[in-house]
Amino acid sequence: MKTLFFAVLLTLLTAGTLSAADPAYRLTSYGHTLVLNTSNWNKADLLVQIQDQEGHILTTQEYKPKEAGRLKRFNLAQLETGAYTITITDQVRTCTQEFVLNEKSMTIHPEVKTFIKPFITLDESKLKVNFLNLGKSATLKILGLQQETIYQTQIDQPAFNKAYNLSNLAKGEYTVMVLQGDKYYSHPFELK
Repeated sequence: MKTLFFAVLLTLLTAGTLSAADPAYRLTSYGHTLVLNTSNWNKADLLVQIQDQEGHILTTQEYKPKEAGRLKRFNLAQLETGAYTITITDQVRTCTQEFVLNEKSMTIHPEVKTFIKPFITLDESKLKVNFLNLGKSATLKILGLQQETIYQTQIDQPAFNKAYNLSNLAKGEYTVMVLQGDKYYSHPFELK
């Protein structure tokens, strides 16, 4: 059974790494208008945010799957020249891309930073964490009742799949957190 599980996991990783790393959107610009094409990202709700260099959120838009084929246009003519970030999130991943607004146009940085969210389940006192790391380093933490770190491990392998027996912990609310660079995902859970 374990051999079958690992064979399936390896197949999913081989196929999934290629598609998970590729952004399912395309950014273009026309003057001070940023155009977002999400036609390949049509299976989930999307949250789109544009932030300035200090991390202030300037705009937030939510889109439903039925809006996937439509171009999303953001008129940024009122913004000052400088560097900005667009973040596109669904229930599986977060993609971040930078762009620079110039006096008459904008330059879109080609690098897309992708963070695949971990899949976390709790079955009574057994916590399971599955995380596709995409070849980057990450840290997993389990935070206690007072948000103190009660467990921490470094994740360097491309795929992380681990179960934790939490039966020795006191009943109450906890949080599992996965951090990778400047991105993180936190998942609260309760031991009963």
